[in-house]
Amino acid sequence: MDIEKKKQDPTLVCTCNELYIDDIQNAIDDGESEYQEIMQYNDTLPRCGECECHVEYLVTGNNSQCQIDDWICGENCT
Repeated sequence: MDIEKKKQDPTLVCTCNELYIDDIQNAIDDGESEYQEIMQYNDTLPRCGECECHVEYLVTGNNSQCQIDDWICGENCT
């Protein structure tokens, strides 16, 4: 994960695959809810996996399992 890149653009979720909140949300809107499925929906596969918690947060709205350091997205992720 490129932390500096995430800090520059709060909508960037996955720096390895250049996936943004809108990309993840489109997959969710089309019925995807699993990390692997969301990656496949966007024609990619997970690389480092450090965005998984941020993706899970976007799916469920629950970040109780996440550390803020797991995904740098500014003050408001959505």
